[in-house]
Amino acid sequence: MAKRIGVFGGSFNPLHIGHLIVAEAAWKKGCEKIHFLRTPELEISSTILRKWIASNRSVKYMIPDSVIQYINIHNLYKDEE
Repeated sequence: MAKRIGVFGGSFNPLHIGHLIVAEAAWKKGCEKIHFLRTPELEISSTILRKWIASNRSVKYMIPDSVIQYINIHNLYKDEE
């Protein structure tokens, strides 16, 4: 049988009990190993992202594609300049 391994990404700055609760839940669901993958923090605010969207600048790679799609479908932040 294949081994189930979980990868939990984030800045973990700092690692706290909430992270451990999520990892424990994954373990209880059958993950035999959980790897914490530290990723860099983006120094960008939601205000800047909203301004960029309002001025039709790309926010790709800064937020998930599904969030960009939701923003576009619902025409959010277009009149905030």
